[in-house]
Amino acid sequence: MGWKYRMDVSQEDERMSLIVDSESDWSWLLMPEKRMCSYFRRDDPENISSDPFLGLRFLESKHGKNLVGRADVSGYECDEYQIMESGRALMTFWESKDLGFPLKLVEHLTLETVTELSDIIEGEIDDTLFAIPDDYTILGQRWQP
Repeated sequence: MGWKYRMDVSQEDERMSLIVDSESDWSWLLMPEKRMCSYFRRDDPENISSDPFLGLRFLESKHGKNLVGRADVSGYECDEYQIMESGRALMTFWESKDLGFPLKLVEHLTLETVTELSDIIEGEIDDTLFAIPDDYTILGQRWQP
């Protein structure tokens, strides 16, 4: 069984939702205020750079990871890892042992950008959280599955 996540974010006062499903090759970007949606291949460089969790997996596959400690994040016991290149920390992340997913990450290449998950829901989740509403316009047809 795979995993799914949805990140609801605001960028320059625009609300957006990014939906990623590990069993699909696609990610979806929903723009509710415009009632629009774009599809991207999960391995698309633009998608990897905009989704910190996909970026983490890309860096980890390229450079590996080093266990540096343990900590509690959002009530979950996590292993703390660093991804290094030539003695320089690229990213630090905390992965939940129970969930098998990172709950917090710090990108050191940017301005110490921190991403931390909250409002974590385990178990059965309403599928509508991962659905594209019928009244959305699909942009970028070249990305459509």
